[in-house]
Amino acid sequence: MKLLLKILLWVSFIFTVLFGMGIVIISSFSGNTDSWRKQVEEIASSVTGRKVLIGKMYEARLYPEMLFDGEFIYVEDPRATLENPVDENNLPKPHGLIIKKFQFSVPFWSIFWGQPVLKHFLMQDVVFIDVKDFIVEFARIETPENEKPHAAFQGFFKGEPFKFNLELEKVGQGYIPKPDAAFDGVFNKASISGVLKVKNDVIRVDPFEYSLNGKALTGAFELNKEMSFTLNLNNPDGAVFVTASGANDIQTNSSSPETIAPTDLIAQNLLTSLCQVTSFKSLNYSLQTQSEKSFDCGAVNAPVLLENTSESSGVKEEEGEKPKSDVIEQAPENE
Repeated sequence: MKLLLKILLWVSFIFTVLFGMGIVIISSFSGNTDSWRKQVEEIASSVTGRKVLIGKMYEARLYPEMLFDGEFIYVEDPRATLENPVDENNLPKPHGLIIKKFQFSVPFWSIFWGQPVLKHFLMQDVVFIDVKDFIVEFARIETPENEKPHAAFQGFFKGEPFKFNLELEKVGQGYIPKPDAAFDGVFNKASISGVLKVKNDVIRVDPFEYSLNGKALTGAFELNKEMSFTLNLNNPDGAVFVTASGANDIQTNSSSPETIAPTDLIAQNLLTSLCQVTSFKSLNYSLQTQSEKSFDCGAVNAPVLLENTSESSGVKEEEGEKPKSDVIEQAPENE
């Protein structure tokens, strides 16, 4: 028995020493040196499966929080090639996106216990290099007083402003989306709200509320991992207003529904929004009691290439008080 206790004590001692050494080693990976920046780029590229370049890195560390604070992050599209780093004066021309400012922190122990949470998150001025009319002004966690914490998204799409708020819950030192998270927002001039549910690789919004020009519709939306969706919306009296469906592999053949755009302006707006979000070539829909028709997304999704990303981004700094968020204070730039 004494021998067993002695062995257990030695094992516990060795484990404690090794664990402490591991924490010390992990803690040493921090700072903003060029060599550490390149390692962070390699880690990010490995995780995302796409080449990632960092123009400026103010700080990155693994312990006591996995934290990153940087600017001009370039995420390469698989079609692109790029050799030079990204900076303010030499924006790359290939396909991909640039994030002007990116900050986040995740408590180390939440990762250690298999329940990672976001303590801070900010993504600002996201520009898709080869697409003119899609700009994300910011995506961030906001914790306003007397209100529930939420993830806030705001930007412009096809010349129209959009914004969304997604409900979060606090777990330990950070935040995660609720299992049944309420959301609301504005897209393509329509007000949208509902409850987001994710289960077995299926995203479902139920109830799903869509309001435009004083008309409120209620129904449900479902998207599966094959990227096919179904949507049904009803009038306030419960009568069917529109049903729609779409998938990546919809093929035009002799048995396909007739391609006709709906005359109802609300249905047009809804189908146009679905085309823009999904990038499908066409959608099938049925308006009220009419037979199924096909809606051509070709003209809606026609891409517009940028001639000069830096001048066409349309991102402007606004004066005045900004909404309270969890933004990490930016470290002074190294001269």
